[in-house]
Amino acid sequence: MKGLKSTIALAVVLFALVSHTLADPDLWGHVWFGGDTLSTWSIPRSHSNSFTADRPWINHGWLADCVIYVAYAIGGGPGLVVLKMAVVLLMLAIVWTELTREQVDAASRDLLMALVVAMLRALVDEGL
Repeated sequence: MKGLKSTIALAVVLFALVSHTLADPDLWGHVWFGGDTLSTWSIPRSHSNSFTADRPWINHGWLADCVIYVAYAIGGGPGLVVLKMAVVLLMLAIVWTELTREQVDAASRDLLMALVVAMLRALVDEGL
C-alpha cells in the first residue's frame, strides 16, 4: 500500500509539472492550416499566407494540424490543453506499460517515469 501511495503522489506531482501550458508561436498557424485542410478536404500545396506563396509547400504535419483544429473548434484554448494532456498521458501510459511488461522494479520504474516526465516537460515547453 505504501508503494501505491508514493506512486500516486509522484504521478500527481508529475502531472502538475507537465500540464503547465505555454503558447507556441506556431500554434495559430497549425490551427489555421488544419482548418484550411478540413474546409477544402485536400492538403494545401501552397502556403497562401506567406511571402513564399508562389512556391510549392509541403505541409508534413497536415494530419496533426487537422487534429489541432478540431480540438480548438470543439473546446477553444482549453480544448488544446486537453489534447496536449491526452497525448502526454498516452505517451506516459505506453512507457508505463512497457516498464511493467519488462518487470522493472517499482523504484526504478518510478525513477524512469520521472525522467520521462522531465523530458516531456522540456518538449512541452518547446511547443509540443
